[in-house]
Amino acid sequence: MSGGQHLSDRNYFPPAPVHREDCLELLSLVESVLGAPNVTYLSTPMTGGPRNIEWYDRVGRFLDSESVVYHERHHEAVRIPNQLAALALAKRLRTAGATVVEPVTFVRPSWSQSDFYFFWGEVIRRFVDRVIFMDGWESSRGCVWEFYTATSKHIRTENEAGAVISCADAINRIRHQIQKVRNSKDARYFKIAINELEGL
Repeated sequence: MSGGQHLSDRNYFPPAPVHREDCLELLSLVESVLGAPNVTYLSTPMTGGPRNIEWYDRVGRFLDSESVVYHERHHEAVRIPNQLAALALAKRLRTAGATVVEPVTFVRPSWSQSDFYFFWGEVIRRFVDRVIFMDGWESSRGCVWEFYTATSKHIRTENEAGAVISCADAINRIRHQIQKVRNSKDARYFKIAINELEGL
């Protein structure tokens, strides 16, 4: 899940988009290109994930999270490697013949995280028949939202190796992740996600 990390967010589950009409207009464009649900979506950590946890423990916790230095170093150590890994996997999947939608190359500077969560959730609901989750997805709020979205619509969910990720397995992974997170907002978000998944 991607973009807008410098803007104020609404940490709701489900997301409350700030630019809802803009999202809906872009979804109509996506529909004109993709049509029926026969697309693979690649769910990848963007600003979060395992790289973010490792970087924060090693570097980020010693920096002012509002400073330019913090964001620059985070971008170099977390966001760029996350993007490159996702693009490499998308390339392999496309070479194998899949039609792949990935969130990495989509840029919308004015959007909040909630806008991106809402938008990609709607893309999954409307146009996708398989979601592949990159390793470490359970440590990303955006990816967790995308797993919930796919599961609620009975869309196939797989890991990078092509094995199915069951709802029970996902819940266990997210629950384990709560013990690792340093951000209390992340922990609350993951707990809400578990409750919602258990209710499906």
